[in-house]
Amino acid sequence: MIRVILLIGQLPRRVLAALAVALACSALASCARAQDPSELSPAQRDRFAGELRTAVAALPGIVNSQVAYRPGATLEATDLTISFEQPTGPAAEPVVRDITRLAWTSPLRPLPGLRITIGRYATPDYTIIDSNWTDTNVAADLTRRYGPRPTTTPTR
Repeated sequence: MIRVILLIGQLPRRVLAALAVALACSALASCARAQDPSELSPAQRDRFAGELRTAVAALPGIVNSQVAYRPGATLEATDLTISFEQPTGPAAEPVVRDITRLAWTSPLRPLPGLRITIGRYATPDYTIIDSNWTDTNVAADLTRRYGPRPTTTPTR
């Protein structure tokens, strides 16, 4: 430790100034990341996932819906999975559009994508639809259809 201090004492003032600026920038960047206003607290995530769960369950023809939000999930690179069954009623396509709209316009984040599963697992009619929202073409299409994703946290 003493040797490092002695070596630093021998450095030219310009080098010391550059090191000080670099350390200050690094510290500021760390603080900015730690206080990112776009980050949601666990309570906010739970609240918004609950609101999405309620909205999905209210869609016509939906039975046994489930909403699972796992930030940072590694399975299939999606944080949000919405599952439902449709024993009777409208075809799945309009419901998938409604679910996609609800998820896209929800304040949940991070949200790099969406997985929708339809039907009972391991049955012939079981369907999986994945949407990767980090793909700029997919994101542009969803923005065109439903508007931009929320970037601030609602105060409600």
